[in-house]
Amino acid sequence: MNRKKDLLLSIDTSSLSRTKKNVLAKQSRGKPAKPSALAKRRQKKKLDIQQAISEALDDYTAENVDAYSSYESELVSESPAVTPKVETKRKHSFDLQMTRSPILTPKPKPVEEEIPPLSLEAKEPIVKGPTLEDFHDAADDLYDSLFQSGASPVPTKSALPPKQKEELHRMLFEIVLRKAQMPPDDADDVAFFFDTITVSALLYELRFESPYGASSRSALLEALAAHSLDFEALVAGRLAQFALQFVLDERETQFSPDDDFAAVQKQIGGVHRYVGLFHALVESLKTDVAMLPPTSALLAQRYTARAQRLLRSVECFVRSRDTIEKYTETVAACTVSLFSVAPALIAPFYAFVLKHWPRGHSEKTIALIGFLEILLSSSPPLYLTPFLKPVVTRVFRRVCEELLGDQVEISKRAAYFMQDYYLRCNYIAIDEAIGTLVKVALTKGMDHWNEIIAVTCEKAFDVILDDI
Repeated sequence: MNRKKDLLLSIDTSSLSRTKKNVLAKQSRGKPAKPSALAKRRQKKKLDIQQAISEALDDYTAENVDAYSSYESELVSESPAVTPKVETKRKHSFDLQMTRSPILTPKPKPVEEEIPPLSLEAKEPIVKGPTLEDFHDAADDLYDSLFQSGASPVPTKSALPPKQKEELHRMLFEIVLRKAQMPPDDADDVAFFFDTITVSALLYELRFESPYGASSRSALLEALAAHSLDFEALVAGRLAQFALQFVLDERETQFSPDDDFAAVQKQIGGVHRYVGLFHALVESLKTDVAMLPPTSALLAQRYTARAQRLLRSVECFVRSRDTIEKYTETVAACTVSLFSVAPALIAPFYAFVLKHWPRGHSEKTIALIGFLEILLSSSPPLYLTPFLKPVVTRVFRRVCEELLGDQVEISKRAAYFMQDYYLRCNYIAIDEAIGTLVKVALTKGMDHWNEIIAVTCEKAFDVILDDI
């Protein structure tokens, strides 16, 4: 005891607080130190927390005694009967919001996973996708299928220039790469890669190509049409649709006299490539008819269907101001070839032209009169067929109305129409109804206010009288 006091007295109390000094002084004198107020409050708070926790656990145990007893029955085979204490829930200030205890919840039985036995057999090889070399090989196969010698009327790959051959290889590789798949072994490569969307994209891009030089895209479309009749029907149908779209865009676009050809080509495109592709399709049809004449009804029906699809493009070209003015002779020659393949299409076509006759546009009307002149003078006389005579009469009546119109250029072109040698010999001099229409129109034209038109009508009337 004395030793403890000596230790307490030996402590340096200069750096301690006043409270601790008093405690040490009392301990040195042998008196117990009283707890401070802060220590009392802490001890009281601990007791309150312990009491609240015990009350909450008692309430929770009383509510879940059934689940706990079932859990004990699973763990212990023979459990003593315990009578649960039923107590009213006491109110306390510390309200614990507790979820269901995981200890009292029965654990699910583990599912034993069956591990397959180890085998020394080799695994199945992983199938890899096509590589870039496979795409290049597919493009080369397409080129050989479309442009090999004797496959199509377009120039063979030996006759194609090197620059165009390289361009075709590039286009075919882009088409194969866009597909990103390889065809099955028993499938046609051309039919696999060239679907409707691909052909439509080629035709749309053809519209905005420059009209100068050779076109690789046009050569590819011609080769597709020569590959099979299905592709020819697809190309001809899409060609008519895009030609009609060009006509609609041409009508909605306003051009000024200062616009050059490059500006117009960039804005709405052109039909030069369309006319060239159309001419190639007509030549292919003529070649097929010459090599295999329509000796059977089925073959004649097939040729008529092909000619009808191509004639849809002619109807669109006739409605276009740019086409009928620049490509009158080419379109007229192709139309005559289609008439020779399918004569049943002549009357509907003339009816279509008369129905869509231009109003108030001098250049287009002049070009259309020249187009009809080429058709009537190049084709056999239509008056020999009874059901075609009314259509031809309507055509001459329409031209006579233009002769007596207000526009000088149109009237002059109509007067030259009457002076054509083949028209005078095959229609005006032979058919009485057509001759009467022309004579009346020329007689009225002699009194025209324009001197040039009056003189032209008088000369045409004298020539017709000499023929009669």
